[in-house]
Amino acid sequence: MHRQILSGPWWFRSADGTEWLPARVPGSVHLDLLALGRIPDPFLGDGLRHAAWVAEKDWEYRCAFQSDFALAAAERVELVCGGLDTVAEVFLNGERLGEARNMFRSYRWAVKPLLRPGVNVLLIRLRSPLAFVWAQHRRRPLPGLGHPGVAHLRKAPSHFGWDWGPKLPPMGIWRPVALEGFSIARIADLHIRQHHHGERVTLALQARVERWRDLPLSMRITLMDPEGNVTRWELPVEEEAFTAELPVLRPHRWWPNGLGEQPLYVVETELRGLPSGPEAGGLGAADAGASAGERCVGGILRLRRQRRPPLRQRRERRPARRPKPFRAGGGFGSAGSERGRCGDERAAGLGRRGLRG
Repeated sequence: MHRQILSGPWWFRSADGTEWLPARVPGSVHLDLLALGRIPDPFLGDGLRHAAWVAEKDWEYRCAFQSDFALAAAERVELVCGGLDTVAEVFLNGERLGEARNMFRSYRWAVKPLLRPGVNVLLIRLRSPLAFVWAQHRRRPLPGLGHPGVAHLRKAPSHFGWDWGPKLPPMGIWRPVALEGFSIARIADLHIRQHHHGERVTLALQARVERWRDLPLSMRITLMDPEGNVTRWELPVEEEAFTAELPVLRPHRWWPNGLGEQPLYVVETELRGLPSGPEAGGLGAADAGASAGERCVGGILRLRRQRRPPLRQRRERRPARRPKPFRAGGGFGSAGSERGRCGDERAAGLGRRGLRG
């Protein structure tokens, strides 16, 4: 795979305006306007009242770019929007690719026929989230926290107001935008489930493989335990749906905070070309390891639901006393209405402080 991140320069404007202003992507409309001095700080004084109009308008982001030479050799090129907040339409060189209505997922569109040898223009039009939820609420009323109708939109509810935050629904491109080029095949989806049988644990791996050439493929799976021990499997990929059962020897279990360690396992998958014919090497280790691989990190945890018996049965059983783990719930809402105002490092530090209590 070859990945070209469209880092800019980016420009933005209101949909009914003519002046293009410099923007930062990933980012948001509020942060860009604040950086340019077009709105006051919403968290100082009555700045929130003077910035409320931003979410009532539609906005456009624009990026002119030249595609990398390596993408021209790829059999499939996709435009990948990692996170659009939230109601958006995407255009490439004047052609509408599609729309987005969910800030929590990524969107992909095949764009190789639309790419030009010279300058390409990407336009992302962001619709007002307030206008969207009002229109949906009039059609089908739904109650919501902070604003009526927010349940119609897959957007963080806290953006419309919470006990700790203001009514300041952001809009923008909050994750990177990139072009990705693939050849022969790729792993389009990967899912891993755990199956516990006493002290034995099996990982059930399910993958969906997209291919553009009828070549024999294999899936190399690497499992590394918390001590650094590595186990590998290489299995043929015969259909689009690929499944495998991976036994975990002497599993190290993951314990909740304060009750034990949190050991992590690493699973890496890699598509490889099987040696059969002169073209089979087209997806060799150098290519497949970068273009068709996935990496997952996680702990082995078993959850068991127990129903509490009636009081009479509990008295009859009289189980031996044993220490009970402390159980408590908590949530980390947000480090601010605008994600870009709080860096990842500071947000991680706030989360660690919350765990320590």
